[in-house]
Amino acid sequence: MALKPTTCKDAIIRWEKKHEQSAAEAKVIELQFQWPPIEKMDGETVADTLEELWISYNQIDKLKGLGVMKNLKECKSLQDLVFIGNPLYDNQPDVDTWRTQASNRLQQITKLDGIPIVRE
Repeated sequence: MALKPTTCKDAIIRWEKKHEQSAAEAKVIELQFQWPPIEKMDGETVADTLEELWISYNQIDKLKGLGVMKNLKECKSLQDLVFIGNPLYDNQPDVDTWRTQASNRLQQITKLDGIPIVRE
């Protein structure tokens, strides 16, 4: 019997229990290598204090609705975002397209998938 994939919201709830901390107060949340893997980014917002979000190596193949990017955009402290190893990342025509699209939508980030963003 296959395990049902999880959502970002459920992964955050598990993270809070494991770390005995509210995600709303965290500066770094690492959700990579979740089991069962995260299948989608739902509309769950994390925190205004969040500086790093590691969501790599899951099964995220789409961002559900515009709300997800909007929620990440509203995390003004978010500087480092790691999506590598997800179908959403792997299915892009090329890495440059992914980096351009993500960094244009999330102007506050300075690092994407471990690589600094150079803005002109």
